Amino acid sequence: MTLHSVSDRKIRLCAHLCEMAIIVTPPSLWIAVALGPVSGFGALLGALVGHFARPRRSVIGIVMGFRGGAIMAMLADTMMPEAFGLTGNLVALATTVGFICAFYVTKLF
Repeated sequence: MTLHSVSDRKIRLCAHLCEMAIIVTPPSLWIAVALGPVSGFGALLGALVGHFARPRRSVIGIVMGFRGGAIMAMLADTMMPEAFGLTGNLVALATTVGFICAFYVTKLF
């Protein structure tokens, strides 16, 4: 067995695995990849509006509250059902303790 045949075998294996990865990749991943630039453009647009329009502090507070609610909804929709399925009702106590700890840490610093 020569060094050339070993490297050729590795190249063929890598090419085969890459083909399988493209075929097996779920459509939701491709949707996420396609929407990535849209999200980046939205962030850029928001930064430009915030810089040039100079919105009132109350508007910024409302937008930040909306953003926080959206993040909490995403967590509740995707992560919490899986956690309850794995552990049961103990997850509610862990979530509450985690929230209280994070709240106190942010208020201390």
